[in-house]
Amino acid sequence: MRELLLRLVVVGLIFVAFGAARALGARPTIPRDTPRAQPSVGRFTLGGAPVVVHALPTGLVAVRGRHHHTTAPDTTPFPLRLAAILLDGEQAPPMPILTYLVLHPEGAFLIDAGATPTTLHPALWAADPVGLRVNRALLALDVQPEEALPARLKALGVPLGALRALVLTHLHVDHVGAVAALPGVPVVTTRAELTEGRRHGAVVELGVGSAPLRLLEDERLDQPGPFGPGLPLTADGALTVFQTPGHTPGSTMARLVVDQGVIWFVGDVTFTEADLGAAALSGIHSDLGAARALQRGLLEAQREGPTLILPAHDAEAPARLSRFAGGASAP
Repeated sequence: MRELLLRLVVVGLIFVAFGAARALGARPTIPRDTPRAQPSVGRFTLGGAPVVVHALPTGLVAVRGRHHHTTAPDTTPFPLRLAAILLDGEQAPPMPILTYLVLHPEGAFLIDAGATPTTLHPALWAADPVGLRVNRALLALDVQPEEALPARLKALGVPLGALRALVLTHLHVDHVGAVAALPGVPVVTTRAELTEGRRHGAVVELGVGSAPLRLLEDERLDQPGPFGPGLPLTADGALTVFQTPGHTPGSTMARLVVDQGVIWFVGDVTFTEADLGAAALSGIHSDLGAARALQRGLLEAQREGPTLILPAHDAEAPARLSRFAGGASAP
């Protein structure tokens, strides 16, 4: 009987390994006729001075269904959820990849670097072919040259020298693709996120490790916020970065306070504003419970006054940004 059980276990492992191999060989896909988000702008004031926020789409990303949403209990270990994602044959609808440009009187600031046409090019990953294969199994990218962040900045007439900082909400490849194309721009992230990023290629292959770094763990965090103290990037404290682990072990969010209200740049804490507080969270969150707590905090912030939530993959975010600038509360 024991020998039979052992054989069944071995056969089961073979089937799991076979299924995993097939999953890693497959990729999510992006249909050619998928609608593409368009840039938008919100013009605000801060004590009478102009502050401008641009929503800049940098292409499309597609992920598997269980990556986009999982019904697993919050206590489910991440490796089990990752395995479920890789074995999932369904995919979620493609999403935009949004970066945000904040033009403040003290300079220009970027929130995330999006993707580029070459983010998953094999030449960049020659030293880490396994990392390339895993990333390609997890997601598909479709970025036109004119959509990549350097082209977007050039179209707006924003030179690299005007960029005071690039805030990375986390180091997944669709958020750091253009880092190497922004040489000399200080990158704001966390030491915890650098450790995580080395596991999936963002630090070496995509250039984060070569950029001048400002790590929140080494900075004086003296700006109060609902998620603990944060790092002010402007002297007036209007733009602040907070360490908010949950989506990844070292992920961050940024807050911009203007006369019209509060704007939160939340990365992938939620894929869309409509998903805030939903029962199903993204299966790729490193800590489902922490991500759920962050979402509750954002919902509470919305109840306290005019608040705009800007995720990195929300097709409705550019339109909400324009409406919020017009004086209407975000829906």
